[in-house]
Amino acid sequence: MTEPPQTATQHAFIALAPPDDAKDELAHALSPAYAAHPDLRWNRIEDWHITLAFLGELPVQTVQRLRSPLADLAATRPALELALLGGGHFDERVLWSGIEGDLDGLHELAEAVRARVRDCGVDFVERPLRPHLTLARARRSDSASVTAAAACLDGFTGRPWRTERLHLVGSTVKGHPGPRRYQDIAAWTLVMESGYADSKPSQIAEDAMSELTKPEVDVPEGAAPTELTIRDLVVGDGPEVKPGMVVRVHYVGVTFESGKEFDASWDRGRPFKFALGGGRVIKGWDRGVKGMKVGGRREIIVPPRLGYGNQSPSPLIPAGSTLVFVVDLLDSYSSTSGWSNS
Repeated sequence: MTEPPQTATQHAFIALAPPDDAKDELAHALSPAYAAHPDLRWNRIEDWHITLAFLGELPVQTVQRLRSPLADLAATRPALELALLGGGHFDERVLWSGIEGDLDGLHELAEAVRARVRDCGVDFVERPLRPHLTLARARRSDSASVTAAAACLDGFTGRPWRTERLHLVGSTVKGHPGPRRYQDIAAWTLVMESGYADSKPSQIAEDAMSELTKPEVDVPEGAAPTELTIRDLVVGDGPEVKPGMVVRVHYVGVTFESGKEFDASWDRGRPFKFALGGGRVIKGWDRGVKGMKVGGRREIIVPPRLGYGNQSPSPLIPAGSTLVFVVDLLDSYSSTSGWSNS
């Protein structure tokens, strides 16, 4: 009696891909690195992508179940304007090119994609989104080639381009002879900005912003705290924000030592938007804004290790500074409910 065959599996991920001319531009910039480091394991240009959610190894039937939910999602999401920027490496082993442009929109899209996958009952490891293209990997004995190749991309800035499609990508089925290859299972066109009604804050949020005024920041007396310190000056009555949500805030920042202001979104006349927990702000902000409720105002004191450490990102922020912020949480976005003030 023979045993029944095992369920076929494949590796899968959901991604965006640069257009061909943007890839060609980057490939041209990489030409010296291709010639100088042929022993790197270079990714095929057709495999260059920005991963939004890596799903790991799944049954083929489970991957197929994602097609309809992702098609529905793509029909409601705007195309994003992005560009390729420079290069770098992870642990001297992985060569990458960076992404710039509408990174807040990119984080919103990634969270929406991951929510659809979770809604389908698919378990996967949710890694923080670090937008990049993986270009090559070094062999274990080679600790120099990737850093040298990354230097070839110093100063590289690609032309802006718009994302066209959301891609569900799958590998060859496990057990298939030959190397693992990836190809599109399906791809869906994203809509133009004008077709995306839910991506912008409502008029309610705009009206709420107009009623607020820039706060004064009073530095507490005594020694600077060595741990993150938060104090709610006003408790909001809106939703509580959690990692993975996109938030819109106004803020004022001063140094604890001098009390001098070094930055304020109020002075630029527009709020600051970022994906909470996405690593796009200092750690003190990711941790300090978490748990606020929309409509709230919070004082956040950030010690150097959760701020800029021994670096001086601005002449107004000396190295080793403790930072004091007053943050107003204006609005929040989640993939399930949209903007909180809609």
